[in-house]
Amino acid sequence: MGKSMIRIVRVSSQACRKAICGRSRALLGLLSLTILLPVGAAAQATEIIPDPVFHQRGSVLYWQHCVACHGANGDGNGPQAELFVPRPRDFTVGNFKFRTSGLGEYPTREDLIRAIDHGGAIGAEAGIPSFEQLNLMDRTALAEAVRIFAQIPEYPETFVVPPRSLGVDIKKGQTLFVENGCIDCHGPKGDGKGVLASELTDSRGFKATPANLTLGRFKGGNASENIWMRIYAGIDGSPMPSFGHNLSVQDIWSLVDYVENFRQKKE
Repeated sequence: MGKSMIRIVRVSSQACRKAICGRSRALLGLLSLTILLPVGAAAQATEIIPDPVFHQRGSVLYWQHCVACHGANGDGNGPQAELFVPRPRDFTVGNFKFRTSGLGEYPTREDLIRAIDHGGAIGAEAGIPSFEQLNLMDRTALAEAVRIFAQIPEYPETFVVPPRSLGVDIKKGQTLFVENGCIDCHGPKGDGKGVLASELTDSRGFKATPANLTLGRFKGGNASENIWMRIYAGIDGSPMPSFGHNLSVQDIWSLVDYVENFRQKKE
């Protein structure tokens, strides 16, 4: 592995039975082994240096709370992964659905902590639990474990969403909704029943379901700025593309107004 760094965590079967009560037998078999949290092959190009404050604690917490679903290698193929729709995230490919960073950037530390806080609620219907009961130090340590799996060399800055301008036009938003193919997935009524909805898959080939915009429960947050960010940056690993390169700030805000109008119509 060259200069790549690894953290070795030895976990006994007895300790794991206490830490992960009720997990499957397949998981308990895995936990009797010597466990490696590698810094991966890509680190040969850019060395990923674990944070000395959080990495060891994050490794232990990952094995207590996350390995059953996300797997020993962080690839989303844990013993209980198939029980969840959508499937647990594959951290190793570096795709994260809900970011507040710029186009093409990794998530911020706060993005990872937010996902740990909210669990499945951030994806509306996922079964991944929230870990907000953990203190901030432990949640930050878990984020560090995820960062190592994803080979994120350093966290980017948070992208500041531009303010809504006078150029926002909901009728233009409707036109953009059609012209940019949003209608094909989310449907003319915004209910997630577009003509392509049944054919969509994520980057791993699993079925993907477009958001039902009429519910008023948006992936990544319900605030207008959250919706703007989803349109701007897309949702990595999903069929939802980024429109930040081909739409203006005002156009995206017009789309936000039109998307929020689906929710208002239902009310």
